[in-house]
Amino acid sequence: MNICAKFLDEEELNLNKNLYECGADSLILAQIAAEITKSIESSSTFESILRELIDEPTFYRISELLKGGNGTEHNISNDEFIYSKNIVQPSRIKD
Repeated sequence: MNICAKFLDEEELNLNKNLYECGADSLILAQIAAEITKSIESSSTFESILRELIDEPTFYRISELLKGGNGTEHNISNDEFIYSKNIVQPSRIKD
């Protein structure tokens, strides 16, 4: 299941793009946090993941949360959650 594709309709994802700019609201952030909580093996709670998304609502943060936020890999790949036709890497962003 693709979390971002499920909740957001974006053709191109910039990893540093704010989720609110992509049409997210607090309910969508809560739904994304719930999906992450169900999908990773971690001691992180729904509340802590939601707080992280509220503090930094970006696709990059979702990616980090899927890694455990501290580089610890979980038994799930980021591409299962972040789906788009084009993902713009931060180093390739043009001002």
